[in-house]
Amino acid sequence: MANVLCPYCFHKFSTKEAQYQCINEEKKYVKPDSSRASEPKPADDDLDFSSLEADLDAGSQARQEEESGWVRVCSKDEDAKYINHWQSGIVKINHIFSHSGFMGFGGPPNSAKCDRCGTPSTRFVCPYCHNWLPTEMIANGSQIISVIGAQSSGKTTYITALYDELRKYGYKMRLNITPKDESPRDDYRTTVKIQKLKTRLFDEHEQVEKTPVGEKPIPLIFELVQSKDINKPSKGDKHIYLVFYDTAGESFENQEEILRTATYLQESSAVILLLDPFSVKALRQDIIDAGYSEDDMKSNPAQVVSSLLAYAKSDPKRLASLKKKPIAVTFSKIDAVVNGLDEAGSEYGIQGIDLRTNSSFLKTGVLDMNVTDQISEGIVNVCRERWELAGLVSDINMTFDNAHFFGVSSLGGDISKIDKIRPYRVLDPLIWLLSQLDGFEIETL
Repeated sequence: MANVLCPYCFHKFSTKEAQYQCINEEKKYVKPDSSRASEPKPADDDLDFSSLEADLDAGSQARQEEESGWVRVCSKDEDAKYINHWQSGIVKINHIFSHSGFMGFGGPPNSAKCDRCGTPSTRFVCPYCHNWLPTEMIANGSQIISVIGAQSSGKTTYITALYDELRKYGYKMRLNITPKDESPRDDYRTTVKIQKLKTRLFDEHEQVEKTPVGEKPIPLIFELVQSKDINKPSKGDKHIYLVFYDTAGESFENQEEILRTATYLQESSAVILLLDPFSVKALRQDIIDAGYSEDDMKSNPAQVVSSLLAYAKSDPKRLASLKKKPIAVTFSKIDAVVNGLDEAGSEYGIQGIDLRTNSSFLKTGVLDMNVTDQISEGIVNVCRERWELAGLVSDINMTFDNAHFFGVSSLGGDISKIDKIRPYRVLDPLIWLLSQLDGFEIETL
């Protein structure tokens, strides 16, 4: 039986514990008259009202008795679990119910009848927070790769570029990415938001807006599938979910946000941790000389990592769970670092980082581990010898047995000065992580 990790509240549960949400939308009750004679009557062949009297006696919400010409509805509820998760005011959502019949051998059945109105539903929700979950997640269980990061690390820009690159080049490794979520606001749905972000960045050449402080983080959820046959789905396809939490940078300084992010870190199968090179003290003058604003330089990476891992290290079991978890420690905006060093006439560079040469697997579909290792070693070297981040490297290596370091650029340059966005190595962290997880077939050199 598969296990599910909810990407909203990060509670784990078995597929048989998944709950359902009624899909029968609330409508007005209107007695039939001649003016409605031509209107189609809703299908109700599958509805079962035999338990109506018993349910009413048990204190269930009152229902209209079935009468000729009436349209049965299932009213919405003020759902405490949903309201508590989103920390919102009174919100009414469609009725949540559990399946009381035979669950089958692989988890919940394809559908279950609402315990109020009898309407069959295949809409699954988490039993802890009552947020919608994709059917594929319930059927196959869920592994999650989380993308987390500190203030000004360019998380939103990175995930937008990552999505776009996967749509363009994922087929080289039989990978396909699809937005998979809902949210309490339609404009925050992954499908809607990722398209708006792509338009803003790639068409309008405008920076994305910063996430407002104090808002509840709404995850962007993507299903990533590696197919046996890129042209059609099959039972042997491997599924994983890429989850990105668009938290405000300032909120990461908050203890509550650190604890929440540490939970993502602990429960995910793998993690991409984004760090901002602008906030590396030893690099500041070089970056300023290259024309970047000092106002953007905040959240020391070493302090971010130390605060995050302190929570993990406080519990031996929690620490043990991180040991074998692959983590991609990723410095964003690496183009600014390279250009800043060149502008400053620096005598050192970063081994393996060449903005003129992008990831070879974009053409070949093969991950060159020699180059991946070279870049990781190069970044570790400058962290220790030039950037005064030896403590950060030690914290990572003492906590994780399987860590690699990366340098990426979501845009390839200053968006206000370049004629075309050219992402640089944005897929490297993800493809490396997939190569470390069981079930994925990433060809390597």
